[in-house]
Formats: sequence, C-alpha cells, structure tokens
Amino acid sequence: MKETWSDTIKQMGKKAGKGKILLLIAVGVLLLLVSIKDSGRQAATTEKSQNTVTEQSTSDDMQRYRKKMEKQVKEILEQVEGGKSGCYADAAGLKGKGDAQRQ
Repeated sequence: MKETWSDTIKQMGKKAGKGKILLLIAVGVLLLLVSIKDSGRQAATTEKSQNTVTEQSTSDDMQRYRKKMEKQVKEILEQVEGGKSGCYADAAGLKGKGDAQRQ
C-alpha cells in the first residue's frame, strides 16, 4: 500500500519530536516575515529611483522650453519697429538703451 504525504509527515513528527517541529515552524514564519519586509523595501527603492528619473527629465524639458521661449522673444523683438536698435531681452526681462542711463 502507498504511503500518503500525511503519513510521511506523521512519521517524521514522531522521530523529530514536538520541540523540533515547533522550531522549524517558527523559523519558517520568521523567514516569511523577513522576505515580505524586504520586498516592501525594494518596491520603495524602485519607486524612489523612478521619481528621480522623472524629476530630472522634467527639469531638462523645462530648460529646453525656457531656451525655446527666449529665442522666440528675441526673434519677435528683432522684428519690432526699430529692429536691433537697443532693445533686447535678458534673463531678468526687457531692457532698452535708456535703462542703463536711468540707474
């Protein structure tokens, strides 16, 4: 007659004793808890690194957009009546010929 897995476990339990079985179960539960905690840390680390990449790409996009807008403003100002007559754009805003004399 074939032995079932439950019969095999019962035989092993009789040989090992209750103390060793309880110790084995406690170690198993402990390993399970440690693995669950580590997987949570990995998820948090992965999310943090993804946020860093997203922030950096957003910053790069903003820099490109700013440069594009500065170029457009410069082109528009060059087309305004008077052309390159002394009105120009800088990072702080617009300045004309008379602005330097007023300060």
